[in-house]
Amino acid sequence: MKCDHCTRKECSKKTKTDDQENATVNIWSLAQENGEKGEFHKLADAKIFLSDCLACDSCVTAEEGVQVSQQNAKDFFRVLNLNKKCDTSQHKVLAVSMCPQSLPYFAAKFSLSVTEASRRLCGFRKSLGVHCL
Repeated sequence: MKCDHCTRKECSKKTKTDDQENATVNIWSLAQENGEKGEFHKLADAKIFLSDCLACDSCVTAEEGVQVSQQNAKDFFRVLNLNKKCDTSQHKVLAVSMCPQSLPYFAAKFSLSVTEASRRLCGFRKSLGVHCL
């Protein structure tokens, strides 16, 4: 079987069926009818798997999968707190990246220019203790 976006001859990723897509839509519409709203703290513990993000989950090695799973908010804040407590020679270097599509979103949300939004986001991340942006 081969998925829509795969470049390999054989792909292990399964394609969605119409029933799966309808079930997703039905669950979402039920949540809206009940007045349930997504909250930040619910999303903070969400797990995203590589198979959700990539066109073909078999393209990623196990080592790469472990590295990506280690990039989460809990570990990020743990390292930030450790850096505040220990000597600067023992600090772990934190590098943060942001997809380019997010910058115009923040600018529009807070009625700023893209340049000003970039400056403020960089300042905020630096104030947290991030070394590289």
